[in-house]
Amino acid sequence: QRLLAGDPDEATQQAEDFLKSNSLAEFYDQVGLPALALAERDRERGVLDDDHRHRICAGLDTVFDNLGNGVGKADDQKVLGDGDAGASRKSDRTILCVAGRGDLDERAAAMLAQLLTEDGHDARIVSLESALRPSFGDRDVPKNAVACLSYMNSDSVPHARYLGRRFRRWLGSDAVIVVGFWGMESAMPQGADLQTAAGADAIVTTLKDAAGVIAARLLDPGALEIQQEQALTDLADRVSEVISRTA
Repeated sequence: QRLLAGDPDEATQQAEDFLKSNSLAEFYDQVGLPALALAERDRERGVLDDDHRHRICAGLDTVFDNLGNGVGKADDQKVLGDGDAGASRKSDRTILCVAGRGDLDERAAAMLAQLLTEDGHDARIVSLESALRPSFGDRDVPKNAVACLSYMNSDSVPHARYLGRRFRRWLGSDAVIVVGFWGMESAMPQGADLQTAAGADAIVTTLKDAAGVIAARLLDPGALEIQQEQALTDLADRVSEVISRTA
């Protein structure tokens, strides 16, 4: 609500209060993503114009800066740079956190990139504008990377399928495509069908689940199947719970 009202400093204060007793992942899943979801719903209803949406995104960037998390708008340096070569990494594979459609998706991708970076991975943010440039796939993009596509809109399954195909073509046969439909477990079709429709190796709805699926795939390729089965079971349980509450 503070972000929607254009008050990033008050939003930062509330974030710091929350983080005194909760993790950053919990803050993003319980506060950050729901804030983006509110903005996305207003955009869909036509009551959030471009200027207001840009102010919300700028306010969220300010919160990131105030918290000292070092995440924000994507740029080519973050996407294609060499990263911190001296840092201890859990894996030599890069994780590309891709904005599926617009700037709200990009902020969700930035949240995921921050969580993965803190967990010891080389995570980089990719804006949709960068991903759609004809030259993008010809540049120094890691060929064994993992691509996680971020969406705040449940109508984005076809878009995820086509964008995922582009990344499979660029990243090679070993590419892993994870699609995040953030916070939308109650609005999505059942897991396995959705995974096939989106052409993804894994579907997630929370940043915590995304980090778990990606870590499992990087550390033990065979563990992805088990991790995804658990994620789909959890998703089905959450959908059933929502249906029972609204029945």
